[in-house]
Amino acid sequence: MHSVEAHQALSKVRGLTVSQRLLCTILCRCADANFECFLSETTLAEAMECNERTVRRLIRWLREKGVIDFAATNPGRRGHRYRLLFAINPDKHVRNNDWNNADKFNGAVTVPFATCELLSM
Repeated sequence: MHSVEAHQALSKVRGLTVSQRLLCTILCRCADANFECFLSETTLAEAMECNERTVRRLIRWLREKGVIDFAATNPGRRGHRYRLLFAINPDKHVRNNDWNNADKFNGAVTVPFATCELLSM
């Protein structure tokens, strides 16, 4: 259920590239009740079909813009902790969408084709 809420909040966020949105979609899929998930960069890279350096670059950008929060690996857990700030406070991210070229389609949501395959895993 929380995954659905996170996806709904993500659909309202504007100004993300396809890669940034795909990463957020994967994080949404794994989110718990606190809108947090624990994934490794390797797992994210495999799901996105890219390299770990690309994942690190995307995470850095999303953190700088306040879309997600990130913490190093917790003891006893594999992967890093990601907090979906756009799901915790969605109104902030709908209004503050001038990160780069915002979506010009009057609120239309563009979902990458690869996302559909990931959601059926």
